[in-house]
Amino acid sequence: MDADYAEFIRSLDKDGQNHCGYWHDTGHAALKEEMGLLNHKEHLEKNIDRLIGFHLHDVADGEDHHPIGHGGIDFDWISTLWKSEHKLTLELSPRTLPIHVKESRERVLELIEKRFG
Repeated sequence: MDADYAEFIRSLDKDGQNHCGYWHDTGHAALKEEMGLLNHKEHLEKNIDRLIGFHLHDVADGEDHHPIGHGGIDFDWISTLWKSEHKLTLELSPRTLPIHVKESRERVLELIEKRFG
């Protein structure tokens, strides 16, 4: 269950060492929120201390893997939680047009610049 995820990750620690981290998938979390299975913001904030990176894709009409800005995810808010050590990966549909891949990349770069200057 997503509600127990932070506790599960911590349970994998041994000898005071972190052996497991959390990878956040923006689209999957948004879909789960639409289904009433979790609160996207609360889930991300609860797991932020073990966050490794993000799969970035948008959600529209109940479908994920849309280009950034072609759905309803608040990437301005998501980007406020990015740290310099986090990995950011675009996870777009193979049907995504090249221009939309480029636009998604540019939007992420804008958000990185805004966040880190």
